[in-house]
Amino acid sequence: MKPSLPESKLRIISSSYVYALILPKVFSFLSVPSTRRQSSYPNCRLSSNLELSPTSSIPIQWKPCAQPRFDEFASCTVGPWIPATRSDSGSGDASSEIYEVEEVMRSCGGAIQGIRELPLSLVFPDSSSIDLEHRTYHNRADGGFVYADDGSYSAGPEEWEFERNVNSDDVDHSRLCMASLSFGKHRLWLAATLDSLSAARRQCEANLDGDFVGPAKLSNASILELSRPSTAGIHIPTQQLVDMNTTQIPEITWRSIQRVRMPSHSQVWSLARAKWEKTTFKSDNLDDDPTNNESSIQAQARGSIVGCVLVELISSDPCKLFGDLIDHGYIIEMLGVCMQSKSARSTMRCFDKSGHLKSVAFLCGTIS
Repeated sequence: MKPSLPESKLRIISSSYVYALILPKVFSFLSVPSTRRQSSYPNCRLSSNLELSPTSSIPIQWKPCAQPRFDEFASCTVGPWIPATRSDSGSGDASSEIYEVEEVMRSCGGAIQGIRELPLSLVFPDSSSIDLEHRTYHNRADGGFVYADDGSYSAGPEEWEFERNVNSDDVDHSRLCMASLSFGKHRLWLAATLDSLSAARRQCEANLDGDFVGPAKLSNASILELSRPSTAGIHIPTQQLVDMNTTQIPEITWRSIQRVRMPSHSQVWSLARAKWEKTTFKSDNLDDDPTNNESSIQAQARGSIVGCVLVELISSDPCKLFGDLIDHGYIIEMLGVCMQSKSARSTMRCFDKSGHLKSVAFLCGTIS
């Protein structure tokens, strides 16, 4: 029988064995180039397939937040706006005509009941079926009208009738999906008919049979940039003016997301009973990234704003924006970017496979 080793020598041998196993792995990790390390915030071309990283399996962490205040929203939206114009050659300036978003009070007096948008003919200038003075009324009690404190909003149906098809070039102003994206003293107004969105949805479904599975971009979306009178004409460099319905979607890093959804996935949409939640993302280098301050995550415009409207298929995945809510569905995204300030805003409406509204989200980020 071999004599037993002293306890101190046993501890030394055990520690050496552990270090021999661990140290090679530690040095191997440290030798990996920093460019291969995945960021802790989402960086993707299409925000509807939002992930923490391309290979991440960590679900997005949501925190409850307060419901937006309508008076805060109205203070950023109500009042005068001047539409920016674009010429065919790419040069132009702000229009000299001023239009006003009006507040609508309750008939019995008191609080603001809703807002009346600018004339719809401004965003659909080529439509002969729209009266020049017709304005869309957004009632705060309408479950399909969802707003944010900064003046952004998303308006549309609570049920998307996929199969309805109207063979007409006229704009049915009762069947529209609309959004306003706030960029400080500027905003981007986007609108699309439900018929054109349904056609884009069918295109997405057709793409499943091929090699490409991605979003369908609306070529006929109506987009208009608006500025407050005090800033109109100042921020728009004429040599950089482009078509507002952009064909290029930049790489965007989303920094802040706020969404509203029903407490239970099976519940029918009711905005009054819905749950608000948010999440923010920080970069790996906390000292060098000023956008890690949540209060600084705000979109501002220092140049012309462009945008686009997308329709995309989604599936169940807790690492994506709506993947924890539905197994299969569709997203309508209305996106705006300012290339000069590298700011990006987006509103997204999530529908299940039956066309029922399940969530609306507001995203704020920067162009990578």
